[in-house]
Amino acid sequence: MGDDLLYVVEIFHSLQGEGRLIGTPSWFVRVAGCNLDCAWCDTKYSRDEKGDPMTTSEIVDWLAATPARDVCLTGGEPLLQNGTFHLLEVLSDKGYRTTVETNGSLPIDPVLKIEYARVSMDIKCPSSLMQDRMLLENIPKLRDEDDIKFVISDRFDMDHAITTLKEYQCAAQVVFQPCGMKKMERLAQWVLREKVLLEREVRVLPQLHKMIWGDKRGV
Repeated sequence: MGDDLLYVVEIFHSLQGEGRLIGTPSWFVRVAGCNLDCAWCDTKYSRDEKGDPMTTSEIVDWLAATPARDVCLTGGEPLLQNGTFHLLEVLSDKGYRTTVETNGSLPIDPVLKIEYARVSMDIKCPSSLMQDRMLLENIPKLRDEDDIKFVISDRFDMDHAITTLKEYQCAAQVVFQPCGMKKMERLAQWVLREKVLLEREVRVLPQLHKMIWGDKRGV
């Protein structure tokens, strides 16, 4: 695959539904392919579909349709495609602020070198069945502008997240998200009881797009 080519499942303009930029009008570029198979994945189509080949220029032309300057590169897993890094460089040159949503299993170093590109990285917990695939040495590399996210389904997930945060320090914003929008109050109570989480200024956030549009694709 060429460095100027990405296999894209969909491009759409919506509100950022997760992380510290929640509620921000943004462009979303969802790429095809993923190296994980999380039990609770809500975008399996991006793993299963081949996507359409698009050049960087074609993608940038899409983004020019609105004045929005925030772009979220998501998947699937964007770091599997070389075209991701070329797109990030071009978007940086054009002044876009880009968030790369990555599943935590691949090196993030190439993204960290690109101006205006930030990382939103998952750390998979036991309910995903992918917790052993994490590249945990990524965590200390995260910066103030980056996010580290834990999707919490049950107390086993919660304990796994706490243990991870105790073992690995980083400057990133920590986000806890309830799995499938379930039991938000329970997760909030767990966070409020944990000293280590209060010290890290954890944010408990829903999936805003799910609250607004449910499981509708492309919003």
